[in-house]
Amino acid sequence: MPGMPPPMPGMMMRAAPAKPKKPNEKPSVPLKGMFWTSIKDNKIDDTIWKDLSDEKVEIDIEDLEKRFAKKKSKALGGKKAGGGEGAKAKKQANLLDGKRQQNGGIAIAKLRIKCEDLKSVIYAMDDSVLTLDKVDILMRLAPTAEEIALLQSYEGDVNLLGKVDRFVLELTSIPHFKNRMKALKIMHTFEERKEEQDTSLQLAIEATEEVSRSTSFKRFLEYILKTGNHMNGGTRRGGSYGFKLDALKKLPTIKSTDNKSTILDWIVGQVLGHEEEVLSMLTGGGAKQGSRGELASTSDASKMSLNQITADISVLIRDVKLVKGEIEFCDTEVTEDQFVEKLSPFMEEADEAVKEMKERSDKLKDDFEKLVKSFGLTSSQCGFEDFMGILSSFIEQIVKSRKKIENQKGR
Repeated sequence: MPGMPPPMPGMMMRAAPAKPKKPNEKPSVPLKGMFWTSIKDNKIDDTIWKDLSDEKVEIDIEDLEKRFAKKKSKALGGKKAGGGEGAKAKKQANLLDGKRQQNGGIAIAKLRIKCEDLKSVIYAMDDSVLTLDKVDILMRLAPTAEEIALLQSYEGDVNLLGKVDRFVLELTSIPHFKNRMKALKIMHTFEERKEEQDTSLQLAIEATEEVSRSTSFKRFLEYILKTGNHMNGGTRRGGSYGFKLDALKKLPTIKSTDNKSTILDWIVGQVLGHEEEVLSMLTGGGAKQGSRGELASTSDASKMSLNQITADISVLIRDVKLVKGEIEFCDTEVTEDQFVEKLSPFMEEADEAVKEMKERSDKLKDDFEKLVKSFGLTSSQCGFEDFMGILSSFIEQIVKSRKKIENQKGR
């Protein structure tokens, strides 16, 4: 037979009708639990269970309740030392180990949230209650996989569990509890971390751009090249069109015949005599002045690692991805849970922020690679920190040389 005709344009496909709630009556006696995760009613049609049913299954209820009833807690009695009948008491059960009990007790005392209020507090997502400190405490209380299995297999009276056990057991009823707390901590700390990384990234960008566009530095290099070619005349090092950056580190070590000055001192003197404005632009106006030089950012940049900046931004990207994953996982059918409503706006803004930082970071890496290549090197031969360190130290040496010369002239 031919199949059903396709729906007319504009017609809406009807959603599967909601299944009626199944009976859920208590047994006549408390029974041991069967720990499973139920499939939600509206998801059944996507599983094999859509064709299965227990309605026509017959079992011996009486025998079941006889064989799988929970054991009754035994009361402790007897006589106290010295005579007299002791009062009956229930023995407290502690499932977690001693160290966990001790640390958990301290954490719960700092938390100041009652066990019975715990779930509602966490679902409410109130920043005034779930502060960063308390989120950290809750993360430390989060149960491990082994603890979850241990606590959920307990078949005794929950009221007999110790305070820490009951508290941690309550946490096991909150899906993805630890990741939920991680997401909340990420939200609490993201802005500060982003600003810190943004500051480092911007400084690295500025330092790279300063070196690329500095005319005074390029002019000073020409003075060095002229001097060096003359000094190396007639040797294999003479007649050079340029030199690698590490040569700058050697200039303060080349002493004059009387050992009273260096070749760098001499070159600085030459620049002062012919183009003083070059030094003023390069170092910031002279040894006695505090204006900003063209390579001013290299000093702070020399303390930074481009690889670390990239790694830190990657951590931010990973954290935002974790938040996004938890939002997608969250059960929106729990009406009191404000997780999605609270985290979604943050996640959208944070996602845009880390994408923008990643683009700037990638561009910085490309720009630095071009810059270091322009000095005859690669970033693997001379990393960002080393490169900026050479330039920063070089500028400091120029300032010292200039100050030395000006002091000798009595200026």
